[in-house]
Amino acid sequence: MRLTARWAEAPAQVLSQQNVGAIFARARVAVVDLALDPVVVEWVHGAGDEPPFGLSLEQTTPGSVWLDNVYPNDRPALVRFLAAAEIDRTSSHDHRLIVGDGELLWVRQWVLQRGISRATDRPWVRSLLRVVSEEKQLEWECLRVTERECNRIGQELHDHLCQVLTGLNILMRTTANRARAADPLVGRELDELSTHVHVVTERVRSLARGLFPAQLQSATLREALDALAEEIRHRFQIELSVDLPPTLPRHTPEQIIHVYRIVQEAAGNAVRHGQATHLNFTVTDTGSRLLVRVADNGVGFAQTATRPEGIGIHTMQYRARLLGGMLAFHEVAPHGVALELNYPPNFSTSSPC
Repeated sequence: MRLTARWAEAPAQVLSQQNVGAIFARARVAVVDLALDPVVVEWVHGAGDEPPFGLSLEQTTPGSVWLDNVYPNDRPALVRFLAAAEIDRTSSHDHRLIVGDGELLWVRQWVLQRGISRATDRPWVRSLLRVVSEEKQLEWECLRVTERECNRIGQELHDHLCQVLTGLNILMRTTANRARAADPLVGRELDELSTHVHVVTERVRSLARGLFPAQLQSATLREALDALAEEIRHRFQIELSVDLPPTLPRHTPEQIIHVYRIVQEAAGNAVRHGQATHLNFTVTDTGSRLLVRVADNGVGFAQTATRPEGIGIHTMQYRARLLGGMLAFHEVAPHGVALELNYPPNFSTSSPC
């Protein structure tokens, strides 16, 4: 899909052009009209007469290709977003613009209106763009801190609490053996308590492995998903099948942890909220992209009030964006939900900027 650019002044109906430009400059926003098929920038209003966001005049002259201003890995998803038939002003798309001498700038784009251009008789969209680079950096730092704290807590649970519980269990069994000769009832009670301590120990050990999957630093994606599947089977006592292709593209440790956490959260939601008793992990390699699918046989959206929301879902979506991909949720017949993560395996996740 080809994009070209043409700039024009925006009429100011209530505020003066200068005041509107000043507001846009402070908010770091711009309004863009894009003709589609191919996508052509028909009208842009930013801060005054200059192109917004530090884009050069050469990047925005009539006939210029707009996709040249978008980071290459972000282009396919942006084209799909713009081509979507429906208008959902609550939905947005994040991508990176190439500004200045190669600097990358994160922007968030909403589609406000769709129609047919009278001048060209082609479909067009009106979009709002806002700079979110600082927000992205903050999200990245929050994610790093969260991951580090999860690892720290997981290590503490495994190295300290599990050892204390194991020692307590051994002590209780020893005491039970001594007490059994004098009072069999006390011995049986201590055996029962020891069994409960063992169950708690295994539960804590399972939580520790979920918080601190140390093996991921050297694991392949296949090994990570297989280990996660075994962990979920053990933790929730449910059926779980895994369907992976014979070979998978090489992933960095950062990519693997993002995929692992997304699938882990999806599986946990399916069991806790969807009441699922069976899960299926599927990975499909299309050559340029991977499709990771987590399907369940739970109650579905209809009986859980609304479609997924909450901090966990937002974190999953952010991890998907760091992978250069997208998340989608679908109903599964006859009941259940499927989460689909679609991303390019060669995408760099080292930094949000």
